[in-house]
Amino acid sequence: MAVAVSLLVFLLGTSGCMTRSAANAKAQAAFAAGQQAVTRQQTAPPCAFRGDVKNPSVPWAEELTLAKALMAAEYTGLWDHTQL
Repeated sequence: MAVAVSLLVFLLGTSGCMTRSAANAKAQAAFAAGQQAVTRQQTAPPCAFRGDVKNPSVPWAEELTLAKALMAAEYTGLWDHTQL
C-alpha cells in the first residue's frame, strides 16, 4: 500500500499538476499572445496590384507567397504566351 501511495504521489508530482491560479495565469498569457497575433495580422499592409486584375488589393497573410497573391488578384487581361 505504501508503494502505491508513493507511486501515486510521484506520478502526480511529475505529471504537470498546477494550482488553479497558475492555470489561470497560463490561460491569460495564451489569450494575450493570441490577441497580439490577431492585432499584427490586422495591421499588416495589403499587397497592391496595378493592371487588369479583379482584386487590386490582397490582404497580407503569414503564408502568402507571390504566386498565391497573383492568383488571389485574379488577372483578367488577355495574354498571348507566343508574344514574349
